[in-house]
Amino acid sequence: MLKEVYQNYKKIYPNDIIFIKSGNFFLTFYQDAYVMNELFHYKLIKTNGYIKVGFPLIAFNKIIKKLEELQINYLIHDSDIIDRQKYKNNNYKQYLKENQYELLFYRINTIHKILNDNIMNSNIKIILDEIEKNVCKINY
Repeated sequence: MLKEVYQNYKKIYPNDIIFIKSGNFFLTFYQDAYVMNELFHYKLIKTNGYIKVGFPLIAFNKIIKKLEELQINYLIHDSDIIDRQKYKNNNYKQYLKENQYELLFYRINTIHKILNDNIMNSNIKIILDEIEKNVCKINY
């Protein structure tokens, strides 16, 4: 459910870090997790096909202070309360761009795992044939 809340906000605010309060923690997912890892060295948690970062409420003021110094837009979802900080010169994409390699690497590894898990599925052969034909230009 938290992941879905995150995704709904991300559709509206693609260049904001979206924080979702959960108990005594704030969570963020996908590319925002990579930005948080870059800025604060929080551990990336890979679970159920997605990446997230969580940090305790007591660290929140430190995080917000740094995001404000760096002028990175953010949105906070705490139950029904929503707070958003928007900067004219939002630097979100700069920090996201620095982590694109890791994000793509994770996506490729996830696809690889799914393909391995479904190796006997006949649809996988069709998908691989399309990838090879259109992307890799490989014909067997």
